[in-house]
Amino acid sequence: MALFCKRTFTGLAGLAVVATGFACGGGDPPPECVGPEAQGAMPDFSIIEGESLTRRVRQYFIDPNNDPEELEYKASTADESVAVVSKIDNLYDITVDGVGVGNTRITVTAIDPCDKELTATQEAAVNVGHPNRPPFEPPPGIPDFVGENAMAVGEVRELELRQYITDPDGDVLIFTAGSSDDSVVTCNLVNDTMVPVTGVAPGLVTCTVTATDPDGLSVTVDFQVEVVDDEG
Repeated sequence: MALFCKRTFTGLAGLAVVATGFACGGGDPPPECVGPEAQGAMPDFSIIEGESLTRRVRQYFIDPNNDPEELEYKASTADESVAVVSKIDNLYDITVDGVGVGNTRITVTAIDPCDKELTATQEAAVNVGHPNRPPFEPPPGIPDFVGENAMAVGEVRELELRQYITDPDGDVLIFTAGSSDDSVVTCNLVNDTMVPVTGVAPGLVTCTVTATDPDGLSVTVDFQVEVVDDEG
């Protein structure tokens, strides 16, 4: 309830006049602070090692007081060897950096500006994955068919490329294959991953195999093929 005051002032005729019934300071007490509340579920963070993800978190909190000031935020991760909170911009944009491959959790806390003891929290999982890596040919790799391992005219040797080239991220690879001279040796891809190496005529050629992952990273492997006359 408002407080009322009595005030005396001099009227036009020089007479003292007493006025009452107007508000005089104090007023209604300010409303009691009510703490912020979490709303909805903050989605998980999926980050590549060495990269960052920025997310606006204000939408996952409400303030029943509707304070004119924004809620304040702080955030941390449970395992900083996996991910760290590197920045909080504009009081509500959270940037998380992927430090090392693994899993951890982030905790975001909203703080009421009218009473900093009043808070609400949201948690979410953080997954930090490997950056995409290219396919490679682990040793011993595709053998050369030369010398004692040379092929005869008409002979066919099948290469299952998945046995020789792999992807460290487990990506499905797209293979291509070809010969430097199809009149001597053919080594064309069939069934996506199989290459029949066929001796056509005596000579020495280079066969080339390329494996490409879904992001366009690739590896190219050459191997030599020698075809000799089969003298029986």
